[in-house]
Amino acid sequence: MPRRSARCQLIVNEIRAKTPREKREPFAYWDKGSMATIGRSRAVAMTGRLQFSGWLAWMAWLFIHLVFLVGFRNRAIVLFNWAYGYFTYDRGVRLITGALRHEEELLRLVETNQMGPQGTLEQEVVPTPSANQVPQPVKG
Repeated sequence: MPRRSARCQLIVNEIRAKTPREKREPFAYWDKGSMATIGRSRAVAMTGRLQFSGWLAWMAWLFIHLVFLVGFRNRAIVLFNWAYGYFTYDRGVRLITGALRHEEELLRLVETNQMGPQGTLEQEVVPTPSANQVPQPVKG
């Protein structure tokens, strides 16, 4: 279950616990389908019985995402940013400022062959207070 669905389920359970049964309305879900961009002017879309790809799916993706934004100002800003990026081939700044300590530990474990099958640890590792220190295996 994705993290978002698990959070939603937790909230649903909390509301059910606090709301009397006779006051609750039944839940109805409207499946809007799935869409994904797969490149410049390309996308795939599946909604109901319709399945399409290419430029038409990409335009549908742009339109749907603009429609679901709140407020005209947000829509205008996003549309301007998309248009600017499209016509100038500008991908914008995507900065990653340093590796996360967790990633460094996993990389070290993989490089030293301490990872077991399916990425599991063969031994438990104690978290370290500093990214410069090497984690030590738990003894016992």
